[in-house]
Amino acid sequence: MIEAAEVIRDQGGVVNELVVLLDRQQGGQQRLRTSRIEPHVLFKISDAMTWLHSVGLIEHETYETIRDYTEEESRASEASAS
Repeated sequence: MIEAAEVIRDQGGVVNELVVLLDRQQGGQQRLRTSRIEPHVLFKISDAMTWLHSVGLIEHETYETIRDYTEEESRASEASAS
């Protein structure tokens, strides 16, 4: 998305905002902001997985695996942003 925004900007276009359907929580919001693009997130992966688990569409073990992974990725992206 950032590369596409740069191409648009190089051609005289304006890219200031972006709608994100699903934030994977891997530091994308920070990278977009660094590129002067404000993200508007509809869903975070953690919220989607919590809902899927609460309505029984994913098993508890799968939910925990995904939750642990997203928490680890989120911490790693915060650490690299510092």
